[in-house]
Amino acid sequence: MIKVIDNFLDEFEFQIIERDFLLNPNMFWKFEEFTEYPPKENSLFQFVHITYDFRDSSPQGQYFESIFPILKKLNAREIIRSKVNLTTKSENIIRGDFHVDVLFEHKVAIFYLNTNNGYTLFEDGTKIESVANRMVLFDGHLRHLGKNCTDKQRRVVLNINYL
Repeated sequence: MIKVIDNFLDEFEFQIIERDFLLNPNMFWKFEEFTEYPPKENSLFQFVHITYDFRDSSPQGQYFESIFPILKKLNAREIIRSKVNLTTKSENIIRGDFHVDVLFEHKVAIFYLNTNNGYTLFEDGTKIESVANRMVLFDGHLRHLGKNCTDKQRRVVLNINYL
């Protein structure tokens, strides 16, 4: 099941997340040569900011508290991983490969931080447009992929894997 919720956060909560992850000139971004594993030739690259990873069992970045309003609304019992993904504008839409984020049962929440013509595509053909303050929720076994954008400088999404 795929569920889309527009205006997921109230305006104040959204502005905090937007400020910290989208508009922050001091944000630390790590370059990744691929968006899926195993990487394919000509994979879409991205920049990531990890806020939590279960392997370290602690927040990874100084902005972890920024996502508390989202975690509360998700009623997340346990976080597996949360990270912000940033793909850059290109002349053409570049598509990643279908993948799952982790290989055990979990839930996925993708929160869109800006509106652009990139999107999330599911193997069944369902397409979720990138619209600021939109949340898409789905079971972690659903294969999906992200597409970058051609109309804005960047596409930024918060990806949360949780129980």
